[in-house]
This record gives sequence, structure tokens and C-alpha cells, in this order.
Amino acid sequence: MEYKLKRQVTIGTVFFAVVLLILFLFFWSGKEAPSCFDNILNQGEEQIDCGGAFCSSCIESYFEDIQVISSNLMVFEGRYDVLAKIKNSNSQQGVSSIEYKFKFYDKDNNFISEEKGKSYILAGETKYVVKSNLDIIGDPVFVKFEIEPVKWEEQKRTNIKLPIFSKKYESSTVSGSAGVSQVTGIIENQSNYSFVAVDLVAILLDKDDNYLAINQTKINNLRAGERRKITMPWFSKIDGGPVAKVIMEATVNAMDDSNILR
Repeated sequence: MEYKLKRQVTIGTVFFAVVLLILFLFFWSGKEAPSCFDNILNQGEEQIDCGGAFCSSCIESYFEDIQVISSNLMVFEGRYDVLAKIKNSNSQQGVSSIEYKFKFYDKDNNFISEEKGKSYILAGETKYVVKSNLDIIGDPVFVKFEIEPVKWEEQKRTNIKLPIFSKKYESSTVSGSAGVSQVTGIIENQSNYSFVAVDLVAILLDKDDNYLAINQTKINNLRAGERRKITMPWFSKIDGGPVAKVIMEATVNAMDDSNILR
């Protein structure tokens, strides 16, 4: 009886070991061997699929800094409007979150205060960053625009086009005007995406291209292929001379997944 029990135990152990071996071989056969193209950080690689003893050396990526083209300060009934024009020269990388500062100085180049904010910029984009109706203590006469170090991201959604047509400045003599004056236009979403929010900027200039006033707003739920009339009013008189030129700009954070309308 004891011999029979030992024999059964031995047979069971061997059977269990064979089953484990079969399972191990099945699992291992379906698993790819580490390589320099498996998109996994393994086999002593310095970065994913590069560096180390087996893969080619990692290539450092260098991107152009965001260029600050200009920054301007305007006084509007005792309060201040500021804008900066910036450019991203990188053709495939953008930034979904930019932290910036408008820094205010007096006539003697003494620092007065700063106004912080956040924005974004797409690949190859030139855009305006604006802040309006600011209450600045002191007497600022010029402003500097500074950008904190950014984290570049490959832009997956491309061909973002939001042109604005039929741009027009209208004074209060226009019937039905919402304020003292306004700009109107028609925006068309020529992108393949629908957006939760689109940012709009309107800038008024005189005949010498001096900035007179700025305005900003958002429009919501702009569908792909949609055309929509937009109106941006001013509720106070604009000083500095007749308006000779209107800039209207639409931008959208297409790198933010939450801003894509499903």
C-alpha cells in the first residue's frame, strides 16, 4: 500500500511539472524578445529604444525657443491693456500650457509689478497673448513679456484653421450696436475637429499701426465646418485717433484633449 501511494505521488509530481513546463513554454513563445524597436525601456537602454550596449545612441532633440516679437502697453480710461505677439518656429511641436509674465516698468526703468497668466501655442503658430482692464498701481510706461521654460509636445492634431472673414469696425452710430463701438466678423472652422472653446482677440490700430485698443472673448462649441458671426463690443470711447485697421484672431488649444468636442 505504501509503495502504491509513493508511486501515485511520483506520477502526480511529474505530471504537474510537465504541465508547468508546457505553460511556461507557451507563455515564453508568445512574448517578444527585447529589441531596439519594442517601445519599452529595457536591456540597459538609456532612453526607450536607444542607448546602452545593444541599441544606437540617443539623439538629443533641440527645439527653437518661443520668440517674443513685440509687447505693448495701452491706457484705457485709467486702466491698462497689454499684449504680446509670440511665434513658435517649430513645425511639429507645440506647448499646451505656457506660463508667462507681463512685467511693468516706470519711466526710469524701475520695476513696478507683474501680471501672470497661462496660454498655449501650436506648431508653427504666431499669435497674440493679451490681458485687458488691468488695475496697475503706479505709473507704468512700458511692459516686458517673459515666458517660463516650456515642455514641448509633439502635436498630433494638425491642419488647424480658423479664419475670420468680413472683419469690420463699427461706431455707435450703427443701429443695434451692443456698446459704444464694436468689431464684427464671420469665423469658419476649417479644421477636422470640433472645439469646446475657441479664443478670440480683436485689436484696433490707427493709420500708423499704433495699437489703440484690444478685446478678447471666447466662443463655445464650434463644430467642424461651422460658420458663425461674432461680435466684440467696447463699452467706452476709444481714444488715440481714428481706427484704420482691425486685427481679429482665433486660436484654439488643439493639444488639450478636453477641448475636443465629441
